[in-house]
Amino acid sequence: MFEQALARYDGVARDERAVIAYLVGELWRRIGDERTARDWFDRVPDEVSDCGAQNWIIAAARRQSTDPLEWFG
Repeated sequence: MFEQALARYDGVARDERAVIAYLVGELWRRIGDERTARDWFDRVPDEVSDCGAQNWIIAAARRQSTDPLEWFG
């Protein structure tokens, strides 16, 4: 459903699109489809609407794409 919402430009608020793209990537990673997960993590920077406020999600997507953690903190 997240993927469908992102496919419709008006399906997700602009400031939420990066987080949703990240979550889709994380879900794919957790079920073992690393390639599809990486594709979604790579989309995150393009979905960011405010680099200053959303830099954390870009960093999280890069981290999960290259050296994933199960827990942050």
